[in-house]
Amino acid sequence: MLQHLPLADAVASAVARRLFPLVEREDLIQVAREALLRSVLRCKAGEPAEPYLRRCISGALQHHLRDRVRLVRIPRRLHEQGQCPLGHISLDGHADGEHVPARSAGRP
Repeated sequence: MLQHLPLADAVASAVARRLFPLVEREDLIQVAREALLRSVLRCKAGEPAEPYLRRCISGALQHHLRDRVRLVRIPRRLHEQGQCPLGHISLDGHADGEHVPARSAGRP
């Protein structure tokens, strides 16, 4: 199993480079190593393990990204125009711009 750790780290690092601002490299390495641990026991004797392990690790990373990371990319044109549809709405006002008065300090 230890001889395949560089494979898990390499696959995770490649995904992390491709999705740099969205995911942490260390998180992906952890997911890849867990997938390696689960997969190494299922390798068939007499067959090369690396192709099978690479598929298992890549699949685990894809599942992790699908379940925990939002991979929606907004076109640059919309960002430049200030029309980002996923912008944040302030908690101090409604979406139509109306200001909501602050609550008094004594009330929750």
